[in-house]
Amino acid sequence: MSLQTFIRPPRVLVVVQQPDDWLRWAAAALEALGEIWGGCAGIVLPAQVAQHPALLPLLAQWQPDHIVAYQPSGAMIDELIPGTIAGVLDPLEMDATSRAFNEEQLASHPWPVSDRAVDEAVAWLRGVLGVNRVGDDHVQSSTIGDGRGSSDRSSITALSSVTERSWWGVSHGQVVSPTSLAFAMEVGVATGTGGSAGSAPSEQQWRAAVLAGAQAKLRPDVDEDVLPLLDPATALCISVSRGGRVRKPVVVLGDQPEDYVLAQLLRQVLHEAVWIPWPDAAWYELTAAANRLRNRGVGRSMHITSASLSREQLQERIDACWEARRYRLEGDEPEPRVYDVVAPGELEMRAHSFVVLGQAWDQPAFLPVHAAADGSLEAAHRTAAAAPPGLDPARHRWQVCLTSTAHPLPPHRSLSAEAFLAPGQSKYETFVRAADGGGVGDQFGHDERRVVDLLGMHRCHPLAGPGEKR
Repeated sequence: MSLQTFIRPPRVLVVVQQPDDWLRWAAAALEALGEIWGGCAGIVLPAQVAQHPALLPLLAQWQPDHIVAYQPSGAMIDELIPGTIAGVLDPLEMDATSRAFNEEQLASHPWPVSDRAVDEAVAWLRGVLGVNRVGDDHVQSSTIGDGRGSSDRSSITALSSVTERSWWGVSHGQVVSPTSLAFAMEVGVATGTGGSAGSAPSEQQWRAAVLAGAQAKLRPDVDEDVLPLLDPATALCISVSRGGRVRKPVVVLGDQPEDYVLAQLLRQVLHEAVWIPWPDAAWYELTAAANRLRNRGVGRSMHITSASLSREQLQERIDACWEARRYRLEGDEPEPRVYDVVAPGELEMRAHSFVVLGQAWDQPAFLPVHAAADGSLEAAHRTAAAAPPGLDPARHRWQVCLTSTAHPLPPHRSLSAEAFLAPGQSKYETFVRAADGGGVGDQFGHDERRVVDLLGMHRCHPLAGPGEKR
């Protein structure tokens, strides 16, 4: 059986706390995510919307490799909740030297955040999606921290260790509204980029930036060769799509956490979505956002969707926007409406979109298959743990995918991680699973795709050296 292999960064779903100021927490988690392969293959999800019905099918389609909880450092907690560190140290009445030492220690280490909603959301998502768990005793990665501390932020590869490119992003302190988060979702939140809430662009500037996307000139001090943090090229990656028809751009309306997650998921699955969170969007703004996405000649039409608004609410809002447009065609015939209001589940999702390593994809491979008399198939594939260009198997973590259109792998709960481990293979070194299976196909009905992904996460211990993985 012919196979194609490619290497990509791990898809990471970060579950974050959802207090009243969820925007700032989401931005903080987006900053932490950006330090893992630039965040180009990850999503931030506020805990309370984990079971939202509009998001579950897309999460199953996207198939994250790791579902982790966000654990901020003491320095970040002190930004999110000013005075937290002082509240711990003030009652201790230390001298100046001791206080300075303890402030530094608390700021540079993960803060012991306990959030029941996050823990429950992570456990539930891992169970329903069959993700990053081998048995009941081992999870490949459980938390992700930010770059403001000195401790190890994650067991997954940091962006700074795989690229020499310079990048830019929004400052965490500038994310104070859904519109600013919508732009941060486009370019990323970068540590140490400067700026504060007081120096943030105006709401109108944020809106213009969302419409322009990564080409927005919000940072005139940034050279043209400096890439946005979330640009796949920053992490030596590219975006590829397979098996899909030319699709319409998708515009997500609504300013709730579920709309934010929906827009992120659609960007990962379709690469053709933009989030417009302000309720008074004009028609020219919607068309400007859609035109930015029309890079494959899909005409003037667009899809309008939302996770927080009902179809009736969405239809009423977009119809009013259409009727109030500034420019109209002259003539006796009514101008055809160039939009369709759809529920998230009605969008065409059968294509495969990937973020892959630019120098290690579509490599040919072959898999001997034995057909038994009863019609069953038996196969084994041995993959050498060779490092792709620029990566070191002793330090870096990546996913190796094998795809084939000849024989689909049925999504079934019995195809657990253990089912793909070779005898004697260490579950602490290699994480293997059926990316299109793992128990979600029968529940969400996406077993029509005739493709198999077997993902192997190279986790070679520096002392052991790279070995062969089956």
